[in-house]
Amino acid sequence: MNDSMSLAVVGATGLVGAAVVDLLATRQFPLSKLFLVASSESVGSTVQYGGKHQRVIDLAKFDFAQVQLAIFCVPAQVAAHYVPLARRAGCTVIDHSSEFRLDPSVPLIIPEINADLLETQTPGMLIACPEAACTQLILAIYPIYQAVGIKRVDVTTCLPVSHIGRAGVEELSNQAISLLNLKELKTTYFHQPVAFNLILQSPQSPNRAALSEDGMLEQTQKILHDTTFTLVSWQLQAPVFFGTSQVLSIETRGKSPVNEVYGWYQDKAYSEVSRSDELSPSAVTHAAQQDGLYLGRVHALPLPLQGVGMWSVADNIRRGAALGSVQIAEILVKGHL
Repeated sequence: MNDSMSLAVVGATGLVGAAVVDLLATRQFPLSKLFLVASSESVGSTVQYGGKHQRVIDLAKFDFAQVQLAIFCVPAQVAAHYVPLARRAGCTVIDHSSEFRLDPSVPLIIPEINADLLETQTPGMLIACPEAACTQLILAIYPIYQAVGIKRVDVTTCLPVSHIGRAGVEELSNQAISLLNLKELKTTYFHQPVAFNLILQSPQSPNRAALSEDGMLEQTQKILHDTTFTLVSWQLQAPVFFGTSQVLSIETRGKSPVNEVYGWYQDKAYSEVSRSDELSPSAVTHAAQQDGLYLGRVHALPLPLQGVGMWSVADNIRRGAALGSVQIAEILVKGHL
């Protein structure tokens, strides 16, 4: 890439924002100028980029006319206020929040799946990124969807505490220390103790961190541009810091012999499939801090069902979230945004 771009990372001190900054550096994104933006509470702190520490700028005072592109890694209520301001300043926005994902006028992009939607976009556009667990799900099922079609997917997602940010990581850490020292547990972001526990998530839960299980279906149908299949989703909160794990049962429209299924993933650079149960990947051992999708325990569904089951793990911060937005930015800069 010969061209360069002025870019702002909004929410640069959060987990996803920090991962975006790291990926911009490691993938050598062609920047003419980088602005690291966050809330007033973070002003004065620094974020490392390319071996140097750069000071954080106050979001409330930032002029988006200074940049061509902004990657927003902030909660939905913050995005709802500042994304329109950025667009009015002529800035193209890539947004990680849930605020615009299901807006029919906003493309919901996984670069490996539907990057072609970016070909008709113009400066000042808004691009949404799906929920990390949804990105992982679609990347896992897409080769099968392409090959023989899908009738139904049943997915159980085990979420790491980092899906709600640093607060989730701190809560699990503090609770684990308290339990090991026989002290009382404090719960703030999870409605039950998360340390050494599994918590069922649902939209009706009082847990502020609960994700929409229905949203998985809506996002998947929007990205695949297909409403003819069914998706049944369960979400569990796991006592894991980083890395989402998913159990998938995929009922297919056409025949899907397991030996052929392995071949369908061979040309997908983003995935790695284990053929040995002994080497089945795990979130902590294989996925954490990595950019790939790891699949294992691929097997045929029991008759009379036609399809396959599998196990999937990926880093929710890097692969599930940050990498997609950086890939989108790379496509935009190649298109001379």
